[in-house]
Amino acid sequence: MTSMNDLQKHRTRFVVLRHKLLENGETSEHLDFMVEQQDAFLTWSLDAWPNPGEVVIARKLVDHRLAYWDYEGPIAGNRGTVLRWDRGACEILGGTSRTEIWLHGTILRGLVQLDRDQAANLTETYRMDWKPQ
Repeated sequence: MTSMNDLQKHRTRFVVLRHKLLENGETSEHLDFMVEQQDAFLTWSLDAWPNPGEVVIARKLVDHRLAYWDYEGPIAGNRGTVLRWDRGACEILGGTSRTEIWLHGTILRGLVQLDRDQAANLTETYRMDWKPQ
């Protein structure tokens, strides 16, 4: 799995997928925020929809295949379905505990800051703050 420390300043692309799950008879939904880094997408699960000025918890997931740039539909292993919510170009400004990413998508346009949550020792948890341009 690629770490935030591996993100280097460059222009690349991002995609946000709406991930619907059916577990124990109940439907849940979250967003998967993916940023391309070399041969994979760095991926975070967002607990809530990004709204300007509101901080969203972003949990780091395993890297995802670049095929998710175009993919919509069921996920293997009965893990739900995904629909594309937004995608576009982005510029990664680097960082270790804080990474800034300029998004140039259809919906998400502006600066996203991912701050490492130092209190969450067991999982890579970040605070995502979106500031529209």
